[in-house]
Amino acid sequence: FIASRSFCSLKSNIPTNPNPKTLNQLLNQRPPLLQLKQVHAQVITQSLSSYSIMIDSLIHCYLSTNSLSFARTLFDQYPDYPPPILLWNLVIRSYSKLQNSPEPIYLVRQLNAIKENPLIAPD
Repeated sequence: FIASRSFCSLKSNIPTNPNPKTLNQLLNQRPPLLQLKQVHAQVITQSLSSYSIMIDSLIHCYLSTNSLSFARTLFDQYPDYPPPILLWNLVIRSYSKLQNSPEPIYLVRQLNAIKENPLIAPD
């Protein structure tokens, strides 16, 4: 009962058929994972997945909730591939926080193959 009540209260924060500006405002608030998935679903159903700014915000939000798999999927399917250096940096840093993960090395190699003289900001 408590879980269903909290789900309903989160769901009510997202208006029916929100416009892109409203969705972006919701993403700027860094919502919790459940609400983030609802916003992501709205982005998909409204065919906003080709807007880089919307995908940037989704990636930032997923990384802030430690949902690397969702962030990585969006990163790998970035509409204007390759993603901006800032996103590379965020994803690499997020993976580097995991112990014994080969992903940071793989991503740096991939970045070096795509971009000449990439700049990765230090922590």
